[in-house]
Amino acid sequence: KMNKININNTDLYVSKLSFGTASIHHKFDKKSRNNILAKACDLGITHFDTARLYGHGLAERTLGNYFNGAKREKVTIATKFGIHENPIYESFPFLMYANKIKNKLLSSNKVEPFIRDLNINKIETSLQKSLKSLNSSWIDILYLHEPQLNEIKNLDEIISWLEKKKKNGDIRYFGVAGYVESAILIEKKYPKIFDIFQIEDSLENKQINKLEEINKSAQFSFGYIRNNSKKYTPKEILDLAVNQNKDGSIIVSTNKIEHMNLYSSYL
Repeated sequence: KMNKININNTDLYVSKLSFGTASIHHKFDKKSRNNILAKACDLGITHFDTARLYGHGLAERTLGNYFNGAKREKVTIATKFGIHENPIYESFPFLMYANKIKNKLLSSNKVEPFIRDLNINKIETSLQKSLKSLNSSWIDILYLHEPQLNEIKNLDEIISWLEKKKKNGDIRYFGVAGYVESAILIEKKYPKIFDIFQIEDSLENKQINKLEEINKSAQFSFGYIRNNSKKYTPKEILDLAVNQNKDGSIIVSTNKIEHMNLYSSYL
């Protein structure tokens, strides 16, 4: 248990599987959400990935409530900025759940548009909200969330801001999380900005291999089970994913505690 890997180009040591919290808010009650985090920790997971967008702040608050005090030192946490939470759902989570129930009853797959904003004041506010929600004085990795090169008009300003945040200890590392093509384009235009690449991958397309053209590798990868063409069982997918990203950590995500025993053999 607790076999950790060193994340390339950092002093971070994390579990081979990391836990993503994109769907943890689908559990309505706090106890169920905490039980999922407790199970992840019992299995040996030590890295947790979240974002302001996930549950419109609820995923961050769930992590902050669970990993309080001395518990925080035992894990690493990554969050993201650039796609903002809905402020109404952030303040009134029951409205988010009411909307989910309504969509389910109407069999609607309507996806609300993302609120993208890289204004420096918005980013500062986002970081301060993350620190408060996570109940932490630092964030191990802060990611630019699914950026598109044409949306970033002020990356020089953002880089200057990030350097200050690193210096004062608010964040330890800066990364990009999302699609490989966008990450490559931004890295080519603004080289050596990102410490960490977190890339959506699939068994068939092997997107992380494309990072070789900028002499990088995916320190974290995700999306294997979601992008599976039903050809493999979840166990086979994880076996192949771990082999595909030998040096990085694989992000797994579920809100069903009974599915989590699958992870134990990789930790």
